[in-house]
Amino acid sequence: MVEIQSAEQYEHLIKQSSFAVVIVDFYTDWCNPCKIVKPKYDQLAQTYSSDHVCFARCNADTVKVKEVRGLPTFDFWLNKKLVHTVLGADMGQVNETIARMGLPVTNNHAALAAKQPPVEDKAARGGIQYKNSNSKESYKTYGSYN
Repeated sequence: MVEIQSAEQYEHLIKQSSFAVVIVDFYTDWCNPCKIVKPKYDQLAQTYSSDHVCFARCNADTVKVKEVRGLPTFDFWLNKKLVHTVLGADMGQVNETIARMGLPVTNNHAALAAKQPPVEDKAARGGIQYKNSNSKESYKTYGSYN
């Protein structure tokens, strides 16, 4: 997990880094929904992070890189292009977006834990559909977002 400390670091991460996929969670320290989804986002990062996929967090109060209309906000970057944004603490939508992007699971233990969300979280109960972690697909094949 990358904690973005400056606008320059953010720009480098999404425009110049070698990651094919970058997912950024914009949060603030005072936002209760941000605090609630943080462990779930951390779990997704453990499940999917690799040499080609980067999960990052950016404090919207201290690092001003965009106008954030709701908290938390999740931006999904694919091949240096913003392809989707999720506004609010809808982890079900975050999971669906990750599934549509076809990211391979890199940590099967974390994937099993992610499939069993707490009962009170209605958004995450829909689960997530995982690609075969033994897949030999290259990230270059993830050039489109459906």
